[in-house]
Amino acid sequence: MAADPFREHRQMPYRRVFNVLGARLLIDCDSRALMAVAAQAFEGLPRHSWPAPMSLHVSLSLGTAQAGRSKRQPAKMQLSSGQGLLHGVMGAGNVVVIAPAARSASIIVTRDMLRFPYHLRYEIIEFVALTLAARAQRLVPLHAACIGRRGKAVLLLGDSGAGKSTLTLLGALAGFEVVAEDSVFVAPKSLRATGLARYLHVKAGSLALVERPGQRAAIRRAPVIRRRSGAKKFAYDLRAAGHALAPKPMELCAVIRLMPASRRDLLRTLDRPAMLKQVRSTQSYARAQPGWPAFERSLARLPAFSLARARDPAEALAALDGVLLECGR
Repeated sequence: MAADPFREHRQMPYRRVFNVLGARLLIDCDSRALMAVAAQAFEGLPRHSWPAPMSLHVSLSLGTAQAGRSKRQPAKMQLSSGQGLLHGVMGAGNVVVIAPAARSASIIVTRDMLRFPYHLRYEIIEFVALTLAARAQRLVPLHAACIGRRGKAVLLLGDSGAGKSTLTLLGALAGFEVVAEDSVFVAPKSLRATGLARYLHVKAGSLALVERPGQRAAIRRAPVIRRRSGAKKFAYDLRAAGHALAPKPMELCAVIRLMPASRRDLLRTLDRPAMLKQVRSTQSYARAQPGWPAFERSLARLPAFSLARARDPAEALAALDGVLLECGR
């Protein structure tokens, strides 16, 4: 047997510390190219923090397995668990292990994954860091968007394609502070929300709603990614564009359910049972997490509204601004 069959003594010459969901995330890495992808995900984010700071550790390395030179996108991550560990395998040679109790994780990927930077960043590195940070800090993970002003934020709910990303983009362009586009993490009792306010994934059709030619041109210059569904989107980096990112976890003050266009009122009040039904129906993963009961009790105290898709985006943003102003009184 080789002297170091488990590669326990391999050199990890690259080390960076990032702020992820309010935790201090230390990444040790044996590849400059891999660390560059991690920096794309986490560099330049606001330094969110919680009353009890936490440190996390991720090991990121290139494995010895080779997965070939296929041009096809990598296989989907296959997930499992056991003995308090969370496991993920993507294709041949891409393996992740997350240990929430130990506040650590390990990522091993093939060199071939460097040819798929979007999948490497979004489906492996960000997935591991966000899962670790959320589990270790007992945050409730939501499939939602979140924007706000003056320390208050609204939670935007809706099925895929409901317009969460488009409304977040238009809000960012209008000066709203962005918490996150598609994954929001909430402290269940305080209802303070955090996330990765970095890339917005924008369909080409949404550009027709962007009024300023310069802003449309900036989005068109962004890299194009392909979702698993086959949909192509611009990966618009809010950090590079200088938009307002939430400087700290923002307190949720209202729940907004995004709806199709309607001839009725743009903004309508939702009663508590209807709001909770909507939340439960769109958050199957979050409902299985330990913090869900406390989160649902806290959320039930908030006002809730349905917001119809408007022909004029300014109308929808004005409606959201009105909700936020009312929250601040």
